[in-house]
Formats: sequence, structure tokens, C-alpha cells
Amino acid sequence: MTERRRNTLVLPAALFVLLLLAPGGLDAQDGLYGAAAPRDAAFVRVMHVADAAPLNDLWVGAQRFSHVEQYSITAYRPVDSGIFQVTIGAESEELIARAGEYYTVLYSDEGLAILQDPAHTRPDRSQLFLYNVSSLSPLELRTADGETPVITGVEPGRSGVTAVNPIRIEFALYHQGELVATVGDPGLERGQSYSIVLIDGADAMKTIVQRAEIELE
Repeated sequence: MTERRRNTLVLPAALFVLLLLAPGGLDAQDGLYGAAAPRDAAFVRVMHVADAAPLNDLWVGAQRFSHVEQYSITAYRPVDSGIFQVTIGAESEELIARAGEYYTVLYSDEGLAILQDPAHTRPDRSQLFLYNVSSLSPLELRTADGETPVITGVEPGRSGVTAVNPIRIEFALYHQGELVATVGDPGLERGQSYSIVLIDGADAMKTIVQRAEIELE
């Protein structure tokens, strides 16, 4: 589940107000992801979507992530750039962390995987990530009425990303034209990044909608 793809599409006029280039106006000092962070650090977070109890001992090098609840995403934590082993129990994956880059450690029923998340570099816009951790192929993020695509063609184990204007709008997930799950209004704000995750649950599909944050010690 290590592959990811950046999706691009030509949008109809119905979504023009959502993706219209907004004017600038926020200084870089305001920060992205809700916090100012060291410029020479890499950033790592954990997404727990496995059918398992909370994670208490997931390590990224010497950084311990403890009590990560099922179906949750932690805040990003800064780490030094370098090569790390990500371990949970007997499972292990290598992470090559580069300064200024963002990574998600995905723990699913298939084990550990490392996903690289493009940094949010537009303080005037919101960034949306769609993670497909389900068996549906492909998955689409659309406006709630299903009329307008926002992120399309996301295969299982991959992610899509787009930048949008921070307006009040509701979304939903679709597969081959059929509604899979409602997302609602994420509460988009300037300079913030939001994760939308679809997961195969034991009885029904599950979704996570969460704004990305940086946790500074």
C-alpha cells in the first residue's frame, strides 16, 4: 500500500467558485497545518485503520507514538531528517525522511506502509487529501449532490490531493456513480490541510475526516 498518485482533472464551471484561485494575504509566519514548525525537520504522523486495539508502541526511530486509537490519525511530529525504522511489534518498514517533507505511517490489516504527503504551500487555500483504504476501485470525492467531481480515480492503497478555496461546502464519496458515504462540510480554512479516508469496516464502510496538525513538544 505504498503507492500514491496525485490526481488532476479539468473541472466544470459548477466547481469554479470552489477551485478559483483566491488572492493571497496570509504571511508565511502564520504557518500551515495550524503551527509553526522547524524548517530543517521532516514530519511524520500515524494513521491507524487496522481491525485492532489502540497502538501503544509504534516507533519511528526513537519517536514513540503511544495510544493511537483505532480509526484515527495523529498529529504530525517533527523528526530529524535521515533514515529510520518504523516498527510495531515484529513489523518494520524503512522511512527515508527528508527535511520539509511530510509522511503518513499507515497501519492497516495489510501491515505497515509509508505514504508521502505533499506539503501544503498555499496559505490562501485549503488542501484536500483523499485516502482510499478500501476495496473500492476507483473512489471519487464529489460535491454532496454527486454532480461535481473534486478528486477522481483513486485506487485502493492510493491517495489523491487537490487545493480548493476555503468555502462552506459539503462533500460525499462515490464509486462508479453510486453514493458510498457522506463526508459533510469539513469546515475548510485558509492554509489548512484535511484528510478524508475511506476504510473497509467489518460491517460497513467507515470514514475519517480530520484536519492535519503539527504537534510540537
